[in-house]
Amino acid sequence: DLIDQLYIDPFDTQAGREVYGFGFDARFNAPRTVEVETKNFRLVSSLAGDVGDWSWESGVTFSRSSSEQEAIDGVYNRYQFHGAITGELCSDGTLANYDGTSLNCASGDLLPFYNPFVQGDAANDAVLATAQARPTRSGESTVYGWDANFNGELFTFNDLPAYASFGVEARREELTDIPSLDSQARPENGYLVDVFGFGSSLSAADRTQYAAFAEISVSLTDQVELQAAGRYDHYDDFGGTFNPKIGLSYRPTDSLVLRGSWSTSFRAPSLTQAGVKLRTTQSTFDCGANQAVSDLYCMGQGTEVNVNSLELGNKNLKAEESEAISVGFAWSPSADTNLTLDYWQFDHEEVIDTNMTAVLDRAITDASLRHCGIVPEGEQGISYDNELCDVSDNSGLSIEQDGANLNEILDNYITEFDPRDDELFLPLFRDHIIPLENTGTQTLAGIDIKFDHRFRLSGGDLTFAFDGTHYLEFERNKPGSDAIEKLVGTYRYPENIGRMSIDWEAQSYYLNLGANYTSSYEDDIEGLRGREIAELESLGKLDSQSKHQVDDWLVWDLSAGYYVNKALTLRARIDNIFDKEPPQLYGSSRGFDSINHNAYGARYTFSVSYRF
Repeated sequence: DLIDQLYIDPFDTQAGREVYGFGFDARFNAPRTVEVETKNFRLVSSLAGDVGDWSWESGVTFSRSSSEQEAIDGVYNRYQFHGAITGELCSDGTLANYDGTSLNCASGDLLPFYNPFVQGDAANDAVLATAQARPTRSGESTVYGWDANFNGELFTFNDLPAYASFGVEARREELTDIPSLDSQARPENGYLVDVFGFGSSLSAADRTQYAAFAEISVSLTDQVELQAAGRYDHYDDFGGTFNPKIGLSYRPTDSLVLRGSWSTSFRAPSLTQAGVKLRTTQSTFDCGANQAVSDLYCMGQGTEVNVNSLELGNKNLKAEESEAISVGFAWSPSADTNLTLDYWQFDHEEVIDTNMTAVLDRAITDASLRHCGIVPEGEQGISYDNELCDVSDNSGLSIEQDGANLNEILDNYITEFDPRDDELFLPLFRDHIIPLENTGTQTLAGIDIKFDHRFRLSGGDLTFAFDGTHYLEFERNKPGSDAIEKLVGTYRYPENIGRMSIDWEAQSYYLNLGANYTSSYEDDIEGLRGREIAELESLGKLDSQSKHQVDDWLVWDLSAGYYVNKALTLRARIDNIFDKEPPQLYGSSRGFDSINHNAYGARYTFSVSYRF
């Protein structure tokens, strides 16, 4: 019965033989283990002084961080592994030659087949060990900086002082990231990384930045204070931008402050984003956001599809821009009690990301984005399975030709090759080259609340604290579409997060008991394939609406510290005291949400710090 459920297809082996087999999704038994050695150096030197009633300070900064990585377990050579599962791997790690009748090793002995479904067999594990790879990665980041600022009383207003601050900055960044050759996606190897699980990209970039800022604080009355600021930044590879800020605070009593602010800000493209190098990654296209894309690539369903791609840097990227508004209050009825409540809203524009949905949409009418097999060096777009390139539309045009009708090509492909019932779409190949773009906008809004109260006792201080965020709004345009999607409460976007803690602080030690809370949210069932949804329904995992709600998560931690003397401190910590598992979900192949939850279980750490 099991054999009848498998798709047995012919394929060519590393040695050029045609054999029959089936594809499978699996992980290696040994977890991927990467040894990392990082060295950091930072030098800061400054001078300060006074000129009349004004103070000044100027400083220089030099910092360098270098990191060496080496995969020491769980990473395997792609070609040796495929040779192992077809019985073509030699004992010295080379691949056997096929003379038409038999396999022969130039040196070493021909190893037996590796069986990926057998565990705990020493001989079988030894075959896999022959295919193990140890790729490396070497990176270095260097920053040079200089800054100067001046602070003092600028004038008086209503007999109250107005203070100002002015400053300038200069900054130079240099970055290199050099992976070993077997972990690079290169045109000469068809962008296929030689190892599984350690794909990296070669990069080298530098940038120089200059900035100037001014800030003024004016007491309009004894109770009202105005803050105004502006900052100009210029990048040698990007251009300049100016961002202002206005803030107003009102103190009706000594214990209460009402406050509000408006500002703009920006985030320049990173050094790698603004470059022209390729970065191995995964891209997602959303068939629920674009019906034309869905009809061609998702059989009309609203599935989200992840594919291997190469992210292409873009020197024409604009900066991400943001406009922020916040309104709130801070209330301290006593020296030991504090409560703050703030409403905030961020409107982001020109968000930088890849947008494969939009590229697929443009490729419907733009033949320059459609490629048979690997995308040629220097070009970008979608890589289609070579089989599709043997099919034409009703006018005789292939998929790479201008004016080709992709819907007709899909119909003719289905007629010609008779694919499986769940594969009635245009077949993609791999390593699509997708440029970074300023993809769209998003709006976030929420409420932050913080509370703490301290009890001063004879043996020490006992403090209760709470810190939480309630998301009111998170909206963004769907990639490749003008449609707006609301994210709060959906997959990976919980509505509420918070932390509460009890802290005991004595003269020579401290204890802290805390809990982190993440609220429930909807699982990404729509992003699954139809057969996967049907399987979950048969197992009773979905509700009557074919949905699944991810459970909320409450995890406790405990930490303690002992001050041996003024220089020496001992610290211990237990995260996830009760070894609670993360909530189960089905929208991720991991089986849990690695962004909002973790699968570490209980973790114990001990540290010693010594001050000289």
